[in-house]
Amino acid sequence: MWIGVVTVLLALQFAHSSADDALHPEFHAGPATNWMNDPNGPMYYNGYYHLFFQHNPKGSSWGDMSWGHVVSKDLAYWHHLPVALSPDQPYDKNGVFTGSATILDDGSPEIVYTCVNPSGQQQCVALPANASDPMLVNWTKPSYNPIIKDPPTNGTLRSFRDDTTAWKSGGSWKLVVGASISGHGAASLWQSSDFKTWSYLHPLYTTTQFGMWECPDFFPIPNSPQTYALKYSAGGKDWYTLGMYDESKQVFVPRGTATLFDPGHVYASKSFYDPASKRQVWFGWSSEEDRSGGKRGWQGIQTLPRSLTLDSDLEILVSTPVAELAKLRKSQQKFMNMQIKPGQAMPLKSANGLQLEIEANFTLSSVLSSPW
Repeated sequence: MWIGVVTVLLALQFAHSSADDALHPEFHAGPATNWMNDPNGPMYYNGYYHLFFQHNPKGSSWGDMSWGHVVSKDLAYWHHLPVALSPDQPYDKNGVFTGSATILDDGSPEIVYTCVNPSGQQQCVALPANASDPMLVNWTKPSYNPIIKDPPTNGTLRSFRDDTTAWKSGGSWKLVVGASISGHGAASLWQSSDFKTWSYLHPLYTTTQFGMWECPDFFPIPNSPQTYALKYSAGGKDWYTLGMYDESKQVFVPRGTATLFDPGHVYASKSFYDPASKRQVWFGWSSEEDRSGGKRGWQGIQTLPRSLTLDSDLEILVSTPVAELAKLRKSQQKFMNMQIKPGQAMPLKSANGLQLEIEANFTLSSVLSSPW
């Protein structure tokens, strides 16, 4: 028997969806219609949070990979903007794949993304057409694209994608791109002095667990800045390893094994450092188990944004929904001391709506074995 407290928070919808589906998620950032997958290039710039994402503006199935774009002042309410990047150049005619945004030394942002063409997967950049525009609506692609044309040593252009946010170390820019090196998943490390010409160094880190690492992420944890997290996507899940960044050798030194980031249906996550609140903010792609996007008019959602911290006692990353999401709450109902028997349904008749937040606390009279 379970005895507990259930709090139902009735929340405002953040935007009207044009998708012909009453169950279309309304709290989650993303397009109103059509296909969406990986989060791309999240950043904070000139008072706005930006989130880009893999998007097919022409339909609700995968294809015509472009970068959709939404902005927010508070990570809770999002405003839709036009598609930021489209596959409109010979070097990205087969898709504008996943990448990240970096704030350069002069304070301007630059996007690095995987540009797909008949040669394979290469790396390209995009610059804001007007860096003084806080919305960053328009982007341009410079003539010197692609910035990385060849794969890492013992790699291939068929498995070479998903750039991280770049960082400065040892007087030059560093960048990680997901790769398969000698048949093993790897975080390939690249460097540049001018953000235009890049050279390969070596794997920042590699293991034999998977044959390819997608969507890598590498960052110090704000509440423990000497601890770094290296995250990658493989085998349909997101994984991370904690350790240290040896800048003298430019390698990641793990202090444990890979840990599952989220046991749910989450993949291709991406995080960024939020200087306004001094935190690492994370987004992930959650896909439906069906492929009925054509009927719904949409497919895929972004998770709610989470803040990442280190639990030093358990040696794990902790992800917590950002505090700003409380703005979405409209009213609250509380149900106390409910006794629930195994297999019993207990409708909460006065808690109605299509968009609900539920907080539940349980006290168990006995604990049995569980698949959890």
